This record gives sequence, structure tokens and C-alpha cells, in this order.
Amino acid sequence: MSTNALKYGALSVPDGKVDVRWEIVEKRGTRWLSLDWAEHGAPERPVPRSDEPRREGFGSELIEGRIPYELQGRGRLVITPEGARCHFEFPLKGGASVLETGAPQRATVFGGVLDMTGEPDLRGGRILVVEDDYYQATDAARALRSAGAEVLGPCGNEAATREELAEQRPDAVLLDINLGNGATFKIAEILKDQGIPFVFVTGYDQVVIPAEFEGVTRLEKPVLPREIVGAAAKLLSGTS
Repeated sequence: MSTNALKYGALSVPDGKVDVRWEIVEKRGTRWLSLDWAEHGAPERPVPRSDEPRREGFGSELIEGRIPYELQGRGRLVITPEGARCHFEFPLKGGASVLETGAPQRATVFGGVLDMTGEPDLRGGRILVVEDDYYQATDAARALRSAGAEVLGPCGNEAATREELAEQRPDAVLLDINLGNGATFKIAEILKDQGIPFVFVTGYDQVVIPAEFEGVTRLEKPVLPREIVGAAAKLLSGTS
């Protein structure tokens, strides 16, 4: 928000200003952070034509997509003549950082076009994506859909994954080990008990994985789209 305000919004002109207000509120027995950002005096922006396609910028995707997905919160961004107006809120609860996993920097294809020519045909396969990072989940889902698969989820936490598995049975699962609270194998245990094939997609080293899952394929982040499709094809064919 600050970067955009400096480049294009209220902070890019001498008389512009930004009001930021935040508070801690109680919701359903949990403390939430509620924050409002309001710009005033931003320079006038060109009005897009009605026939022009609306392009979602990184800020919009971050606030309206990633915050609800990863933090189980809500976010809304509106551009007004005065500048950007933003409201977001999310529960204040502890969680492990992705930086603790030793994962390398991710390589995202978010927003791009995937060419899956020559890759396995996943049509007819129903694949569940379980990944707490919004962009990695989105990239994986896009790669699978580009290869013809039906994608379930993505699910960003254990609770959402349990709900998804209770409603429908996937043919295969791409499973992140860290779902916001450090390494956990509870979902892996459920999948094993139900006979659902899966692979780990993680930044954790092999030594973290319990012996009962040592035969499960491990894809190390960042994972290329073709690796995801290839691993899914092996799961569907029963060769992984």
C-alpha cells in the first residue's frame, strides 16, 4: 500500500495524505486486527474505458486474495478519486513462518500463461491441492488445470482440508507439510488410512518426514509446473 501510494497515490504529491487506523476487536472468542487505510488528495487517474478488461494488480491480489487465504481473514481494496481505500482484518494467532522451513525462494508463474504441450493428460483426475502459501497454491492449481485436471481446493490449513476430504474424495493430493503451525503429518495419516495417493510438496528436508512416510515422493520447493503435473500423473497412474 505504501509503495503504491508513493508511486501513484496520495503520497506521490505534496498535499496528499494517508489516514491509517487500526484496532483489536473480538470476534467469535478470538482477537482480530482490523485496519483501515484511506488516501486523500491523490492525483487524478485516467478513467478506463468500459470495454477495457479489468486487470488485477499485485496489491489487489495480495489484499483480496492472499490475506483471506493464508490468514483466514478478509480484505477489500477500492480505488476512489481521492486514492486507495483499503480495509482488511484477520485473527491474531501464532503460526510458523515459511522462513523456518529452510525452503529456497519460490519461483512463481502467477499471472502467466502455462503451456502444457507434451505434458501428461490429467483429464478425468480430481486432485486436491493442500498448500498454505497462496501464490504457490494458485500456481499449482493453474498448472494442474492446464493439464486437464479437476482441482479441489486449494486448501490453506488443516481444518479446510479436513472439510474438503469429508465432502469429496480426491484421486490424488499434493500435500504441503507446513500448514501454518510447523511440520504436521495429520493429513498425511488421514490420506494413508483412506488409501488416497499423495506426494509431499515442501521446503523441509527428508529427515523431517517420519519413517512411515519414507516411501512418499517429496517435491522440494520451489516446484516447477511441469514437475507438479508429472508427479500428479504418476499418482493417478499408480506409479508413485
